[in-house]
Amino acid sequence: MRIGAARRQDLPMLIEFVASAEQACMTRLQGLRMPDVESLVARGAPWEAVTAVLLGKTEAADVAGRSKVLRNLRLTLEALQRHHAVQDC
Repeated sequence: MRIGAARRQDLPMLIEFVASAEQACMTRLQGLRMPDVESLVARGAPWEAVTAVLLGKTEAADVAGRSKVLRNLRLTLEALQRHHAVQDC
């Protein structure tokens, strides 16, 4: 669902969707744990191993950034939901 097309009554579904995407990012991030590049270089690891770790760290940073954006979005949507619940009382 697109946030721009969502209606106020869609907030619970939006929150659930964003929370699910956030959880998927966190799960993916756990799967991207990489060894320290410096230790690989110090051990004389092959070039391919070092570049694979560098690429993995780049992906991990991307996923972490996406997770942060999703978390902020979820928190904002939850605040909107609370605000509207108070107004509806």
